[in-house]
Amino acid sequence: MKKIVSLLLVFVFIAGLSFQSAASAAVKQYAMVTKDVNVRGKASTSSKKLGVLKKGTKVTVYAKTKYGWAQIVYKSKKAYIYSSYLHFYTSAKAVSYKMNTAKKYVYKDNFGDTVTYTFAGMNNGWNQWYENNSIASWEKEDAKGLYTQIPFIKNSTSTDLKYPIKVGEKWLFSSLGGTKAYATVTGINKTVKVKAGTFQKVIVVNITDGETTEINFFAPSVGMIKSIINVKGDDQSISMELAEIKKK
Repeated sequence: MKKIVSLLLVFVFIAGLSFQSAASAAVKQYAMVTKDVNVRGKASTSSKKLGVLKKGTKVTVYAKTKYGWAQIVYKSKKAYIYSSYLHFYTSAKAVSYKMNTAKKYVYKDNFGDTVTYTFAGMNNGWNQWYENNSIASWEKEDAKGLYTQIPFIKNSTSTDLKYPIKVGEKWLFSSLGGTKAYATVTGINKTVKVKAGTFQKVIVVNITDGETTEINFFAPSVGMIKSIINVKGDDQSISMELAEIKKK
């Protein structure tokens, strides 16, 4: 009898290892829980509730079902949660693309002009940035995207990045003045060199309203490092790139 029990324990142990190994071999995705979510034993709301993951919890997703469930490991067992309650990242570490408030950003354009951005404080969750000593823009980031806003101008909010980031993703960038501009991710994990240095894992976003095209480059933990603007019918491009990052 003891021998049978021992064999059963070994089988259970090996089965557990097999699941972990199979899960590890799958294409992993990393995510953060955006609101408290129930953990289920199967991909169904009628399945037994195993527990609750709190907002802000980081998880590894091993598979996703066509019905909107994400397969995770919960207390060493296979489990499921709603994918719609997750913000996915490209790596195990949650990546931010907003500007570092502890730094001063110096940009230079192709005409030789210099613009300096310095953090000026917060306003209702928005980071305020001085442009050459005058408040010029507000910035905010959440689980759904990165946003900028022109202070005190109605409907001036633009969605610079939409999360999760993936090539081909398209969204409404802004509709300021009734003109709609759309953004599309055209590249990820790019290496881009600017005056301030070489940056890895850069996101490339194309924005157009039909007349003007803007190409923006975002580096993790830094923010925008380069921008190129082309106006239809004009051969001259306007480019701005990060020249230096200083301590405040």
